[in-house]
Amino acid sequence: DFKHAITGGLLWKAQHPEAEAFYSSRHAKAGAGCDSCHTPKMKNKRGKVFTSHFAVTPRVQIKETCLTAKCHPKWTEKDAIYSIDSIKAHIKGKMRKAEFRIAALIDKIVAAKTAGVDHEVIRKAQDQHLKAHILWEFWTAENSDGFHNPDMAKEALMKSAQEAFDGISLIDNAMAPKTAAK
Repeated sequence: DFKHAITGGLLWKAQHPEAEAFYSSRHAKAGAGCDSCHTPKMKNKRGKVFTSHFAVTPRVQIKETCLTAKCHPKWTEKDAIYSIDSIKAHIKGKMRKAEFRIAALIDKIVAAKTAGVDHEVIRKAQDQHLKAHILWEFWTAENSDGFHNPDMAKEALMKSAQEAFDGISLIDNAMAPKTAAK
């Protein structure tokens, strides 16, 4: 979709991948659809049931979403909020780790260009950056902070960090002879 301003490598921009993230998730397998969590059935003051069109995080309408008979009837509001918040915090931590490694890879690519490392090594490092970026970008564009599919998010973000680390290692290995020569 665009070139990175510093490394010159190609990058991709994800566009709202919530549906893809939701496929094969625990909630999807349990039969909960988007409407179960984001536009639940509610009762007005006269007891008439209607579908909410206030599409927000289930955390805002916890009683009508997470605590219904078909979802988590034994949970308290505190249990549901803790579950949502802890999953999101865990995945955000994985995002930060991937971001840290991606930033380190960007710095390494710049250092390698400055040091005159072979263009082919730079290109391979840019490819590693692209792989790491795609695996990270998907989850930063996905609006649930990984909650829609925490298992998939964790796996992708750990792989993102590893791809960035592999790119860093590639450059470190190419620069080792230059450093040793000094």
